[in-house]
Amino acid sequence: MKCDNCSSENIRRLYHLSYMNINECKNCGLRFTDQATVPRITYTENYFKNTNKEFFKDSWADYENYISKSKKLKRFRTTLKKLENYADKGNILDLGCATGVFLDMAQKNGWHSYGVEISKFASDYGRKNFNLDIKTGDLMNVKFKDNFFDLVTMWDFFEHVGSPSEILKKVNKITKKDGVLFLLTINDASLMGYLAHLFYKLKIKKFAELVHPKHHNYHFTKKVLIDMLNKNGFEVIYTKKSEMPLENILQGPIVKAMAFILYLFSNLLNQQHEIIIIARKK
Repeated sequence: MKCDNCSSENIRRLYHLSYMNINECKNCGLRFTDQATVPRITYTENYFKNTNKEFFKDSWADYENYISKSKKLKRFRTTLKKLENYADKGNILDLGCATGVFLDMAQKNGWHSYGVEISKFASDYGRKNFNLDIKTGDLMNVKFKDNFFDLVTMWDFFEHVGSPSEILKKVNKITKKDGVLFLLTINDASLMGYLAHLFYKLKIKKFAELVHPKHHNYHFTKKVLIDMLNKNGFEVIYTKKSEMPLENILQGPIVKAMAFILYLFSNLLNQQHEIIIIARKK
């Protein structure tokens, strides 16, 4: 077993959970799931409309009707506006674009939008309903011209991939000189991450399982992300911590109420559970 970031074999088991093991590289700190212990996730229509319906409830053709009350859609819009301060308005690629809502926003704002989505259902939906150029499959198995994209975005994508380092190498290759990468992923060095580890030590595994869902292959910290980006040809120019909108949490009202209380403390401590990074190709 080797670390995807630094190739070290100095690996320890961090968590032994009911349906998976999570390991940590003792050299660089990258945390990753032992995929041999995790059931394979298939991103079918059921995944989007039932299993994760709260997260994707505003991801359909009528999304514009919900912008005024959807924090996720508002964040899409404000983030796109911010990214336009860093990147020329040209070709944009969204990795793990799901049904294509963010790309549709970009397209309506003058970008040439492209997407990659492993789900046939979601990519078909985006092509049909938003007239988007979405390739079905894995980034490593699709072709784009070198030095083509002005902006590449990864919304809740990076933690799902097989090899983050290989993804970054490919992104660097297809991004223009001085092109921009936007990345939003889970921050494991957060208050929730700390509590998950504390409860695990107390033999209470459930919280660690909630914080580390089985469809996440990797669990990052800001330090590891910056190190990984630097090694793969990117310079970090902006970082910010944030929280997932409560409305998108998959569990019921009790978990949402607990999350609301944790959000209050994590904001005070600046230990939020998401991290946003903007990086520029060197």
